[in-house]
Amino acid sequence: MVHARQPRPARGEMTPAGQAAGTLTLRLPVQRPHAAVPVTELFLLDESEI
Repeated sequence: MVHARQPRPARGEMTPAGQAAGTLTLRLPVQRPHAAVPVTELFLLDESEI
């Protein structure tokens, strides 16, 4: 499960500082996976379902 975190200043990242509220930031591994086609699945739920 992925949880949204509060925005923080960018430090050597490829995203601008001060993301809007509710922005989801994914931290992906730097190392290339051993899969031919890597896939990241996101399952979005309504806040009332949490």
